[in-house]
Amino acid sequence: MISGCSTSDEKCILVRGTNATMSIDFTPNKDISQLTARVYGVLTMVPIPFPLRQPDVCKDSNAGIKCPLHKDQLYHYSTMMFLEKSFPSLNVKIKWEFLNENNEKIVCLEFPAKLK
Repeated sequence: MISGCSTSDEKCILVRGTNATMSIDFTPNKDISQLTARVYGVLTMVPIPFPLRQPDVCKDSNAGIKCPLHKDQLYHYSTMMFLEKSFPSLNVKIKWEFLNENNEKIVCLEFPAKLK
């Protein structure tokens, strides 16, 4: 998931002014020609978009994924995000989605985090 965080952690601590590495293993249930990543910080039920350096997973040379993706095949996605010092220090729910060429959700993860 996030470097330095464990699934047993109550909240993932994310330090502003540093890079956070996110990785996801997933197996699509259909063939996919295009994959887009979207990340949100959810505050009081309102998703605030987080800008990714390259949201097109197929074009992200650091993601480790080549398109098209094939049904029932395991894929490992990895990306690094810089957490700006200007981000507020707060508790937030992180929502991470992958959408296919038809804008259908392929992966949707949510986890609690604290920006400090």
